[in-house]
Amino acid sequence: MAVKFKQSTTFIIFSRPFNETANRKVLFWNEDPKKDLVFKAEVEISNPKGQEYSITPSTGRVEPNKSIRLTLTRHAMTEDPGPCTDLFKLKSCLVTPTTKIKDLDSYWEGKRKSSSEEMP
Repeated sequence: MAVKFKQSTTFIIFSRPFNETANRKVLFWNEDPKKDLVFKAEVEISNPKGQEYSITPSTGRVEPNKSIRLTLTRHAMTEDPGPCTDLFKLKSCLVTPTTKIKDLDSYWEGKRKSSSEEMP
């Protein structure tokens, strides 16, 4: 796979207090020398009453040998959600630089899950 993550640990940890918004940064880059990488980042929440997150940018395109930084945001909560095993997922696919994609969200609706990476 042409995606490489730059992170000091294998886990993304959000610590207390949960009544404040918190951000974590994840850097990843496209190691392919010729093809662009398109991606979609999403969150799989283990508890429906649990934490709320957002990822910026949630979709995008990375040129060959370039990187992009994602910001994972845990939004403030009024009460402790308890233990959770939420997952941050990054789906990615290599495309030629001339490939035109008008709407990345629609593009991912039609893609298989075969080329996804998980960030626990």
